[in-house]
Amino acid sequence: MDGGPGRGRSAAPASRLSPKQLHVTELFCGIGGLAAALPPGAEVLAVDQSELARQSYAHNFGHAPKAWNIAGLKSLPPSDLLWLSPPCQPYTQRGAQRDLADKRSAALLRVCALLPLAQPRFVGLENVPQFQGSDGHAHFLKALDGYQIWQGVLCPSQLGIPNKRRRFYVLASRRGQVAEPVFAPEDLSLDQYLDPHPDPILFLSDSDTARLLGVLPIITLAQSTETFTSGYGRSLLKAGSLLRTVDGRVRRFSPKEILRLHGFPDGFELTPGLDRVKQYKLVGNSLSVPVVRVLLNALGLDTQ
Repeated sequence: MDGGPGRGRSAAPASRLSPKQLHVTELFCGIGGLAAALPPGAEVLAVDQSELARQSYAHNFGHAPKAWNIAGLKSLPPSDLLWLSPPCQPYTQRGAQRDLADKRSAALLRVCALLPLAQPRFVGLENVPQFQGSDGHAHFLKALDGYQIWQGVLCPSQLGIPNKRRRFYVLASRRGQVAEPVFAPEDLSLDQYLDPHPDPILFLSDSDTARLLGVLPIITLAQSTETFTSGYGRSLLKAGSLLRTVDGRVRRFSPKEILRLHGFPDGFELTPGLDRVKQYKLVGNSLSVPVVRVLLNALGLDTQ
């Protein structure tokens, strides 16, 4: 983790804002990882172009995100906190690592152009670790001129959660230095995140298990899950962990189990009737809610 030259790392943040004082804009909101991290009372304006994500967001939070084309925005809404999780494909191997040359970077470039005009008090960004050091990263930091900045790679496993999901984060504040994120790890086991009666459709056939044994990412209850991607419902390889149960069978994790590992409460549910592949796509793109809470606290925002 690196606060960067001349940028705040360890000083305490300015006086904390209560939820009722907080106006939030969440760009690329997905199913609402940031909204789930905020306590009741914050006023949130969310934006996402995915209709499926907007439906699940509205189902849980009582207000529907906007379907704005972020690349075409004329201005950013006034807010205390601007949070964005722009597309990660321009920085991954699967996305050919085209960085700002990727057309999916157009929305990030537009936000960078508007940030110096909007000047929200706080800014947060989440992306894959490969974003660090990219041209997109450099462009974003340039747009934050005048802010105190913390940046680094964090993982839910630092909180004791049995889920490896490393992500790169940038926090920026105009109110003073950003505190170093503080983790209080718990002793959490994988079995407490599992469905009591898993759906039989999650289990692999004996033939598939035998055919792919040695290449499947199979873990046991004593281990942590690897990163789940949006392709988990379509691919058995390089999309997330599979579980070997106590009776020796192998199965996928359910969408509900992945939501729990991401820190969403049990009361959170995706849009009823959504097919399983679409459910996996939504949860695979989500934030780690407990990690976001740690980051909001580092900005001096009350999450209790």
